[in-house]
Parts: sequence; C-alpha cells; structure tokens
Amino acid sequence: MRYQTGPETEQRMVEPTGKAVRPDPAGEPAGEEPAPRSRVHLKAALVLTLLVTVFAGALAGIYAGLMANPHPRSIPVMVVGRADTTQRVVRALDRQLDSAVEPMTHGTYRQALAHVEHGGGYAVLQSDGPGQVRLELSDASSPSVATLLRTAAQNTVDATGVPVHLADRHPMQTSDPQGTALFYLTFAATGIGFLGAGQFASHIEGLTATQRIGFLATSSLLGGLCIHTVAERLLGVLHMPLVLPWAVLSLAMFASAMMFTALHGLFGKWAMLPGYVLTVLVGTPSSGGSVPTALLPAPLRTLGDWLPQGAAMDGMVTSVYFPEGFPLLALFRLTVVALVCTLLYVAAARRSTRPAPAPGRLRGGLARAR
Repeated sequence: MRYQTGPETEQRMVEPTGKAVRPDPAGEPAGEEPAPRSRVHLKAALVLTLLVTVFAGALAGIYAGLMANPHPRSIPVMVVGRADTTQRVVRALDRQLDSAVEPMTHGTYRQALAHVEHGGGYAVLQSDGPGQVRLELSDASSPSVATLLRTAAQNTVDATGVPVHLADRHPMQTSDPQGTALFYLTFAATGIGFLGAGQFASHIEGLTATQRIGFLATSSLLGGLCIHTVAERLLGVLHMPLVLPWAVLSLAMFASAMMFTALHGLFGKWAMLPGYVLTVLVGTPSSGGSVPTALLPAPLRTLGDWLPQGAAMDGMVTSVYFPEGFPLLALFRLTVVALVCTLLYVAAARRSTRPAPAPGRLRGGLARAR
C-alpha cells in the first residue's frame, strides 16, 4: 500500500491493484474494525472495583484502629522547678499513662503557662506548698487529654502520698464541652472547599487559571464568613471573635480547594483518588478533632499538621480559646499548602494549554519528504 497526494491535497491510500481507499475519519483504514471500546471500559471498571474495595478496608482500619480505643502516646506537661514532690508526681503520672508523659521543666510559672497557651503542652504542674502540688489543666487544648490527666492525677495520690490540687486554666465553653463544634467547623470549611473545587472542575469550563483561582479565593472568603456567622450569630454554638477565626476558616477552605484543583490538573478525572487519601483516610483522623493529636502515632501527627484540616483545627483552638496567642504557625502552614498547590495547578494548566503542532503541516511535511 502506498500514499498518493492528489490535486486537492487530500491523501489517499492506494492498494497494489491501483484502487484508492479513502481513510476513515478516525484514522483507521476503511474495512478494518477498530478495537472494541467495551473492553477498555471493562478494564477501568475492574480497576475501580478493586480500588473501592481496598479503600473501604483502609478506611475501616484507620478509623477503627485509631478512634475506637486510642492510647496516649505523647503528652507534654510543663513542670515548674525541680522540687522533689513534683518529680514524684510526674513519675507517677507517667506510670499511669503508659510512659506517655513528656515533662518539660521551666524556671517560672509564667514561662510554663505561655508554653501551654502557644500549643506546646496540656498542663502545668508546680509545687503548691509543703508536700503538695497543683496541676492546672487546659481543657481547651484537648478535653480528652485533660480527662486522662485528671484521672491519672487522682490515682497518683495513693501511690505518692502527695495531694494534687486540680484546676482548669482554660475551660471549654459550655455549649461545646468536648470541642466537637470546632472540629465540625473546620470539617465544613475543608470539605466544602474540596467539593466546591470539584464542582468548578466538572461544570465550569473555559476559565483561565487566574480566573479559576480568583473564583475559588472569593468563594473561600465568603464561605469562611458564612460558617462563622452560622456558628456564632445564628446558632450561638461558639462565642468567638471575628477576624482570626474567619481568616483561619477561609484560608483552610482555599487551601483545600487548591489541593483538589492541583490534583485535577495533574491527574485529571483520577484526582478524586489521591484527594480521598489526603482528606478522608489521612486528613480527618490526623486533624486532632475526632482523636487528640497526643493519642496519635508520631508520623500521623506530623502529616496532620501540614494538611488543611489539621492546621485549621490548631488555628481555631488558638483563635477561640487563647486570645493571648496568635495562630501564626497554623496560618503559615495553610499558606504554604495553598501556595504549593496553586503553583502546581498553574504549571499543570500551562502544560495542558501548550499549542501542539498543526496536523496539516505535519502531514504536508511528511508528503514532501516522501
């Protein structure tokens, strides 16, 4: 078979007999059956079936293993001074909590309290007179960890003979005694950000990268304000200031939206799979909302700090319950995630819009070469 170019610049395939055969529009010669597409669809369906099965088991394993009966792993406790009574109580607490207590010695009470208020610990232990100690808990840092410390402190009295006076330095608001409202607020911000970006990718075409980023940023800014208004003004679930919680929620929503947008730019229609891993399998259990970070394995704690939901949870706790502090680290992490995902999306968008060589010119060049 050879190619022949006629006066109308149309290529024809010529059989050895001299009969011209017009090419099929799909690129296949006439008379040849294309490969059945149903076979491709069956392979894709099989792959998705296996992935859904694996992810179902992974979700059950992670959530049941981490949340059903979590164990203390790392509980920083600020210790003021080196009095013998406080050291005895620290050792007793450590035995009660499976060697999870991490004592951090400070010279003054003010230094120890500042460390707790900046998210570095869960309690302050100091001498409270001859043969007595005082344990100031921070329920706002984690109600579950505070409960563990409170129970362990009560059990240490018989073992050490040292009376332990308990106090709650930062109590939870009565409308949210377990801190679940903060978790659901951050979940709403990151979840809607991720799903909203998915809807933008599925239903709105023709936007430039700049336009898409601008719309996502605007929807995140308005979404964060709406979440704050519903929780604080309409329902009264939490009493919180406006600026910092709004900033944390909006930035978390934007970071989550750009995460999906970047994944969609890199992986196309398969973006939901890595997104599911980052947000559902890893992001939610490592955020510190459903399970305190002190009860999580170290790798999951570290990863959760850099995912939108974990960083947002940390920022909301500081913004609502520690007015003396500033959620600088949480805002920094959210900004880094949003910036990295934005750069990845822009790079993927430029690559996909790079002009391809014109087919007509390519065919003409091949014909002349022949």
